Amino acid sequence: MAFGYVTYKNFAPVNSIASDLTDSEGCGLKLDGEGEVSLAVTTGSVPYAIVAVGATSITGSYPGAPIAGSLEVIDQLGVAVQVRASDAGSIAAGDYIQIDSSASVPGSFTANNAPTAGDFVWGMALTDCSADEQFILRFAPFIAA
Repeated sequence: MAFGYVTYKNFAPVNSIASDLTDSEGCGLKLDGEGEVSLAVTTGSVPYAIVAVGATSITGSYPGAPIAGSLEVIDQLGVAVQVRASDAGSIAAGDYIQIDSSASVPGSFTANNAPTAGDFVWGMALTDCSADEQFILRFAPFIAA
């Protein structure tokens, strides 16, 4: 996947992942507690990062510690990052992007240009795509008013 001009390992320690993040590249993550992340699955999930390289836990049980150095995320605000569109429909450049709470792939994104007050918008689409494809997102989260 292409991640704009920056790909790096998160400097804040992620000590625990709530589920297997293998094959979750391009999906949204939320922070569950200090050092623990999980896939964002609702529009109320507070944006934390985008999965660049997924990981599994050391023991294979969850929540659990990820294999050292295996989880890479993009959490820098303003970065252009390639993300996964949900199966809900197409995305157009300029659309506001949210987590699709009914998606078959947890953590994938959908367009919503009229978000409900209090829901989180993860940023704006910079490219078009069809359902279940990838597009470029400007990662700039905010709370809809």
